[in-house]
Amino acid sequence: MNEERVALFDSALAQFNKKEFEAALIDFETVIAMEPAKYLSDTFSRFTPVFKAAQYNVACCYAAVGQVAPGLEALEAAMGAGFEDYSKIRSDSNLAPLRSDKKAFDAVMRKYDEPIINEAAVKALKNLFLFGRKPDDDDE
Repeated sequence: MNEERVALFDSALAQFNKKEFEAALIDFETVIAMEPAKYLSDTFSRFTPVFKAAQYNVACCYAAVGQVAPGLEALEAAMGAGFEDYSKIRSDSNLAPLRSDKKAFDAVMRKYDEPIINEAAVKALKNLFLFGRKPDDDDE
């Protein structure tokens, strides 16, 4: 079953590369549906690497056909499953249509990729140490 699943994934990827996005989408969705029940990896992941990659590619398919909302949902599902290549998500040209809805894209990214320094936390700490003074322009 796993060999069949990997072959279907490879076929879907080839279709995507030939710009046959609808066919690729159907096959990637089939790969996702073939995820083994109750899977648990050695690292305690509940999703196979194939599932994560297929879910990411579903987002790419939706982006390619201009369906931003379903694309963002698929991207969020990929990230929820453990897809963590955030720099790829931010730079992959296949996802450019999803990034065009900056507000929605940023909302998805914030759920999974927290910046090292949270700006809201820094601002709260600054206000804490102002001891009731009104912040100067330099303090913000």
